[in-house]
Amino acid sequence: MIAALALAAIAESAPPRAAGLNPAEMSADAIKALEQRLTDAGCYKGAIDARASDALDEAIKACPDQRPSLRIETGMHTAIIWHVGVDAACRLMATASEDKTVRLWSLPDGGLKKIVRLPIGDGNAGKVYAAALSPDGRWLAAGGWDAHNPDSLTIVDLSTGAVRRYGAFEQIIHKIAYSVDGRRIAVGLGGNKGLRVLDSASGAELLADRDYGADVYGVAFAPDGTLVTSSDDGQLRRYGPDLKLTAKRAAPDGKDPENVAIDPSGQRVAIGYYDQPLVSILDEKALAPLAKAQTGDIKSGDLTNVAWSRDGATLVVGGAAQEQFQGEWRIFLRRFDVRGRRHGADVAVSNTRIEDIQSCGDGFAFAAGDPAFGLLSPQGAVTTLKGPRTADMRGKAGTALTVSRDASSVRFGLADEEAKPVVFDLAAASLTDSPNLPSEFAPARVDGLPVTDWQNNYAPKFNDAKLALEDYETSRALAIRPGASGFVLGTDWLVRAYDAKSKELWKRAGPAAAWGVVFSADGEILGVAYGDGTIRWVRWSDGAELLALFVEPQSHKWVAWTPSGYYMASAGGEDLIG
Repeated sequence: MIAALALAAIAESAPPRAAGLNPAEMSADAIKALEQRLTDAGCYKGAIDARASDALDEAIKACPDQRPSLRIETGMHTAIIWHVGVDAACRLMATASEDKTVRLWSLPDGGLKKIVRLPIGDGNAGKVYAAALSPDGRWLAAGGWDAHNPDSLTIVDLSTGAVRRYGAFEQIIHKIAYSVDGRRIAVGLGGNKGLRVLDSASGAELLADRDYGADVYGVAFAPDGTLVTSSDDGQLRRYGPDLKLTAKRAAPDGKDPENVAIDPSGQRVAIGYYDQPLVSILDEKALAPLAKAQTGDIKSGDLTNVAWSRDGATLVVGGAAQEQFQGEWRIFLRRFDVRGRRHGADVAVSNTRIEDIQSCGDGFAFAAGDPAFGLLSPQGAVTTLKGPRTADMRGKAGTALTVSRDASSVRFGLADEEAKPVVFDLAAASLTDSPNLPSEFAPARVDGLPVTDWQNNYAPKFNDAKLALEDYETSRALAIRPGASGFVLGTDWLVRAYDAKSKELWKRAGPAAAWGVVFSADGEILGVAYGDGTIRWVRWSDGAELLALFVEPQSHKWVAWTPSGYYMASAGGEDLIG
């Protein structure tokens, strides 16, 4: 069976297993390292003296699991980049990713300067949804789905590495913004928990507005300290420099305003929308409409992200809207003047949606879900500084991943739409090109049970009854178990297993979207192709992960590992372990 093969093959070359978290059984060096990790996480206040103590025991109980875990390191993010932060001089960029890291890059060359790893846990715990840099570039503010409880804002002094945690929020962090003078930090929260504004030096709470009906995704400061927010409750809000609410009104052109940007003069506000490809330009004082950007030719997608140029003359927008460039569909950036009139030609940027745009020098910085990030010049030239270094697991329905009968070999593509297919053979510990599907390999079965509306859909059904998913959780993949004895859905956040009557048996959080799922011939093993470029073997009976595989598409270096940390790798594959 695949589990036995995996454990036997990897154990032969396994490194020593990491020590547990009982300080009495740890070496002095291990205790010292643990003390430092717990100090950085804000859980330990004692001396870093390499000694077991009651204070250390209490910190272990209070903090997420601090044991080192094997992680893939490619020199680039392995999952969506949700937001970027840029200093005022456009010399430094921070990228916040679902891969549970923040990365710092030098500009304009895009060189990697530092990886900031926040505390992590299982599933979503530790995913970083937001990051911002102070105007002087000294401070990094980051947050998302905190591995701690309650959620907090993490502040890193980039000159010393010191870490502080501010606040005790009731929900995840979606958006972070520094004021122009760097003295305040605004935090947009999930659910209906609203907005917080903190003093950046002390962390003192200056404003807590909980009168919101949904997530806060848009937060922007004007030069004078005025603050404007947008929320999924459909409302825009303006707070004066004294942080008192001065205006609240429904967004004029859509029900789901996503992001907000204030021009450098503090006179105009731009609003991007998620529900349709529209952009509003408003008066900053009253949030009254001034213009609507020229987007009538865009028939689908959205324009959620907005940013003004440093001189305030150009507005750049982007989201999921796409058009054809030389016969190829691409996501693009569009530029407007202050009256919403198109300025120049659209600029092709990415194969996946644009997740953030920020003013940077005379141009702009952007991030995309590939993951990728880069710069847009004032003349409209795009420079992609870093692109994806993971296999693209999005494939045609049912064929993103195929397996041999016992699932000891898997076939998948390293590029878009299953291009550059390879086969990994666990028993032989080999990776080979596979231009044609071997006869003994089978794709996922997607018929035999009445499961419908499962592909890229919020509301998959069984016998025309909706299967319960979380809000905004999207179903991406389906596999019917042999004998029609059950089925599995792969979603943006989870793998969900059901019996033949649609009773949910278990669900397992993964590192990214589950783009492909497939069963072994006996139905005991499930293969999952994730958006972070990994293939993972899962036991059907309880959802336990047995083995994971990562292949670097450009070099074909690979590493496979078990949950206990045992691994095997190709020549050079050890370099992928971070």
